[in-house]
Amino acid sequence: MASYTINSQQYYNDMATFTVECIQRILRTPTTIERRQSLAKFLRRIYSISQVNPTVISIGLYYFKRFMDLNPQESQMAASGLFVTALILANHYLDDHAYTNKTWSKVTGVNVRVLNATQRLFLSSMDYRLNIEYGELCSWTKAMQDLWTEMFLAPKAQEESLVPEVKLDEEAMQMTTTAAFMTSQTKRKREMSVTDLQHSLKQMQPPAVAQVQ
Repeated sequence: MASYTINSQQYYNDMATFTVECIQRILRTPTTIERRQSLAKFLRRIYSISQVNPTVISIGLYYFKRFMDLNPQESQMAASGLFVTALILANHYLDDHAYTNKTWSKVTGVNVRVLNATQRLFLSSMDYRLNIEYGELCSWTKAMQDLWTEMFLAPKAQEESLVPEVKLDEEAMQMTTTAAFMTSQTKRKREMSVTDLQHSLKQMQPPAVAQVQ
């Protein structure tokens, strides 16, 4: 079986395409080919610069879905900004050496103050609950693997499998069931303001992505 090289250009292309498909399925609304291609290009550059692993992307998609379930009024126009926020939170949650928001600002081209404000609103909407029950985590991971198979393996049934391993290691799984993302001192409740969130997200549409210095 041929190996799927993580951090290869093909990996970034396929993972960006996969993410866009997941986002569209979560939103359950049609979009234009041009918009899908634009979002895929934006995400491909973010992935190639940040080199986040598949687990971070998978958990980011989970947070994005949870947020949209809580806020179904959010429009598709805000999808790119919302997913970027979810991706950053997943990176912070799963990695002790995660990028700072200042670095993410360079990666995404979004002002760091906008990132900070949007993350606060995102967390407030989710009541600061970023932990995932073990059973739910396993179900979500399987759903992601099944969709990857549907998109990239089923059409190539006669070819060698190139599916990347999208698995959480034991430590990461324990984190999702026992750790809290915020300490009790910082878990202040903030009233969700959809107007403020939409204002912030307008500034998070796919810009030109700058290289991290």
